[in-house]
Amino acid sequence: MQWTLRFKNKKTTVVLFAERTDSFRNIKTELLRMLQSLQATHNLGDTAPSDPDAIILGVPKDPSDLQKGWKRLEIPTDGSEDAQPMKGKKVVGNKSLDCPEGAKLQDGATLAFRYRANLNGTKGNAFNGSDDDELSDLDEEDDFDVVIPTFEDDGGE
Repeated sequence: MQWTLRFKNKKTTVVLFAERTDSFRNIKTELLRMLQSLQATHNLGDTAPSDPDAIILGVPKDPSDLQKGWKRLEIPTDGSEDAQPMKGKKVVGNKSLDCPEGAKLQDGATLAFRYRANLNGTKGNAFNGSDDDELSDLDEEDDFDVVIPTFEDDGGE
């Protein structure tokens, strides 16, 4: 059964359908494909990167109140328990932590995304996948630029 995942950056929301056990690498590849497609027809601001690893995902600090901000979704790379994306139960059997289900997300989850910056401060296509790119993100842990619409934004008083 496919899940609906919403990815937000600034005022842009991209809705993707994914299996709950799809790897985040595959999901980010599909997100990147959609962003590159949208980039051709819409001004989304930052240029979409060429590598899905340049996309950083975030989860809401409080899923019931997106205004409270976002924290980075830690995606495990080695399958170890220490690399769990969120604290919680141990993984049973061969369930992967590198998927929405393993990150304890639910159908309809909202995630933020941003692009990894290189040491020169540029974003998008400047990402080259080196360890130096990781260093530039250390001070930007909660730096997800997401605009959440409010009732007042729709002209309500």
